[in-house]
Amino acid sequence: MCFFLVTSFGLWKTVMIGGIVCTFYTSLGGMKAVIWTDVIMFVVIFGTTVMVIVTGVVKAGGVGHVWETNKEAGRLDLIQFPWDPTQRMTFLNLVIGGFMNSLPMWAVSQTAVQRFLAAKSIKDAQA
Repeated sequence: MCFFLVTSFGLWKTVMIGGIVCTFYTSLGGMKAVIWTDVIMFVVIFGTTVMVIVTGVVKAGGVGHVWETNKEAGRLDLIQFPWDPTQRMTFLNLVIGGFMNSLPMWAVSQTAVQRFLAAKSIKDAQA
């Protein structure tokens, strides 16, 4: 999609080229090629995330300014124990939200499905 946005290629051409390239390197390299592609994508995404955070902090005036601004706004009171579900960032909200957020990770995430389908046995999938 990014390639489509920064070039003059049409959307369908971009999708087809991406599909052909991915099919080609997967056919040649198998699961090893797919895993190395995942590793490279992790490095790119993690590096980009770090760059965005650093750039945002620098443009906002530094870590001290960001910290003070969040402290004044009450954003640093991380764990609170009231039972009001409408209040932001309470312990109960974190537990329920964390549980609901972790469910798809073990059922329908691309990583889990890839592990289950690529494993030779149930024991290998559980490792």
